[in-house]
Amino acid sequence: RSFLEQYADIRAAALFTLGNYRRGASEAEIEDFVAAFKDFAIAIYEKRLEQYAGQTLKVTKSIQNKPGDFTVYAEEAGKGQDALKVAFRLLGSEGSYRFVDVNVAGVWLSVEQRDQFSSFLSSNGGKVPLLTADLRRQTTSIRAGR
Repeated sequence: RSFLEQYADIRAAALFTLGNYRRGASEAEIEDFVAAFKDFAIAIYEKRLEQYAGQTLKVTKSIQNKPGDFTVYAEEAGKGQDALKVAFRLLGSEGSYRFVDVNVAGVWLSVEQRDQFSSFLSSNGGKVPLLTADLRRQTTSIRAGR
């Protein structure tokens, strides 16, 4: 939790995942969604990262996409061909970068979430509060181990 709060720009990721539906939501609805998304994202990362406790990532390369926008590639150290390969999208300025997305096995998490959220919102009249409530339900389920 503390790692994500310090090094991830969860607000930027949350707003990205809303896509075009952000325009139809009030500021209060957006802030409520960002708070629910933060809890949801932390629950997911905590659950997924548990299985890699004690492992080390080795940076293999980085690419500057544009000024202040980098993609950093890494893999699980000492695993050879079976190494977990990940990439992190970092935004910021010198000395203050935060990651906004993670790629595992070729899938960018925020892009995948945006697609899932768009589908949910499309089926639910574009109502962001319904998505917010669903994220809270999912977070409770993840934390309960379901």
